[in-house]
Formats: sequence, C-alpha cells, structure tokens
Amino acid sequence: MTSTTGAQAVALTILDLARARRFADIRDRFAPSLQPMVTADVLKAAWDAEVAQLGPVRTVGIPASEPAEQDTVVTVPVHFDRGELTLRVSLTTTGELTGLQLLPADGSEPPVPWEPPPYADPDRFDEQDVTLGDGPLAVPGTLTLPKTTSPLPALVLLGGSGPVDRDTTIGKSKPLKDLAWGLASQGIAVLRFAKITHAHPEQVKANRDFTVADEYLPHALAAIGLLREHSAIAPERILAPRGSQPRRHHRPPNRHRRPIRRRAHHPRRRHRAAAMGPPCARSATSPPSTSPRPPPSNPRSTP
Repeated sequence: MTSTTGAQAVALTILDLARARRFADIRDRFAPSLQPMVTADVLKAAWDAEVAQLGPVRTVGIPASEPAEQDTVVTVPVHFDRGELTLRVSLTTTGELTGLQLLPADGSEPPVPWEPPPYADPDRFDEQDVTLGDGPLAVPGTLTLPKTTSPLPALVLLGGSGPVDRDTTIGKSKPLKDLAWGLASQGIAVLRFAKITHAHPEQVKANRDFTVADEYLPHALAAIGLLREHSAIAPERILAPRGSQPRRHHRPPNRHRRPIRRRAHHPRRRHRAAAMGPPCARSATSPPSTSPRPPPSNPRSTP
C-alpha cells in the first residue's frame, strides 16, 4: 500500500518527468487497464499547451494528499513564469496512476478562456445537450444544429486517445468544438460527446475486460441512432469518421485467415546476379560489334 508520503513522492516524480519531457515514462506509470487509452502524444500536447501559455516552471510548492473513495489524490502547486496551476494526481493503493490533471490554482476558470475560431459564426446554428446511452454508463454530448433548411447532413465526431471530454479540451484548446462550430456554420450538423473514460473513469478502471472497442463503439452507435431519428437530419447523409486510434482496434482479427508466406531472400543469388549483370550486358570499354546479325532460327516465309 502506498503511504501518504509515498503518494506525494510519486506525484513529484510525475511532475519531474513532465518537466524532462519524458511523457512515455508517465504513460507507463498508469494502471494497465488505462494504458491503452493514454498516449505520450496526448500528455505532451496538454503539457505544451500550458507551458506555451504560462511559460516554464519556476518553483514547485508543497504537495498535499487527500484520501478518495478508492484512490489517493495528491495536489501539487506549480508556479510557472506567468501564472500558477495545480497538478492533481490520482493513485491506486499500489502507486499506479489513474488520473492526471492540470487545474487552475484557485479552482476558477482558466485565465485565458476558449475563443471561437474565426471561421465559426454562432448566429448560424444552435446547440443542445444530449445524452448517449442508457443507465449508469450514459455520457453527455452536444448536438450543433445549423439554422438552415432541413434535411441536413450530419457528422459524428469521435474523441482521440485518452479520457477526453466532448470538446477534447487540452488547456485552452477545444479542437472538436472548433470543428463542430465551423462545420455547423457551413450547414452541417455535428454531434460530439464525452468519452466514457472521461465521464465514468472509476467504472472503466474496475472493468478488467474493458477494450478500446468498448471505449468507442457503444456511444458512437448511439450517436448515429440519435441522428437518424432526428427530424432535421437526412439519415442517409450521416458520417462517423474513424478517430486517431489505429485501424487494428476497429477491425476484429480474422482467425481463419491463412498466414502470408513471404519469399526468403538469397543473398548469394542476389549478389551473383548483380555481378553477372543482364545476359546481354556489354562492357563499357569493349568496342561495338560490326559483324552482321545472324538470321533468325525460324525465319517467317514471305509470299
């Protein structure tokens, strides 16, 4: 069991790894069931977004621990060049990471809020909250609906790697919200939703059989079903592009597929062929032949 002092030491180690840009090492410290959902690139992007806004880390405050329902939560004050944040680290009793966040120091909104992209026109669409799925594992979502003549084409946006919210918020950036507002300004309805790993991290952590398919498919299919039943949406014009996860997560393996047998290379044959050259190769120093060509062995008779 990780003691309070041990949990604080782990949190400080995580901060040191982030400052050293060793994000793959941070990812390896997550609980095994969460590692497929966290990538070094996501951790790097979140850290770089804050450093770009607030500057480099100057000092680190004294960590504080607080017991949670199943985990230990450690908060560490982090003083940057132009501001302060709180690193919140959630750990299991064995010291494995189950959560990692950079929060405003006073618990208020970030100092620099999100701003709509220049290509978005909020006067051209409306937004409404929706719920995808049933029961305790339902997730919140947002439907962005253009104020144009229906039926409308629609797009389901899937979050990338990691436990992200419906906007894929990273610092002050909200890339899925940018996309939704931009597309809705051009007459395309967009449905985005929080990933189950963000909305229900404890339930996911407790399910040892949880897979990447469980992370995406149930709520993506629920989103498509909701759009098909919406009166303003053309059901034959709904798209759900594949997210950033590798293709192997979306296609089940074919256990009956015969293995591919590749032809082995033979270095001796290859070298011999290279040394010999083409059958008709001529030396660069040999003079051209002036002798007439022999007649063909089977000349075609002429009438």
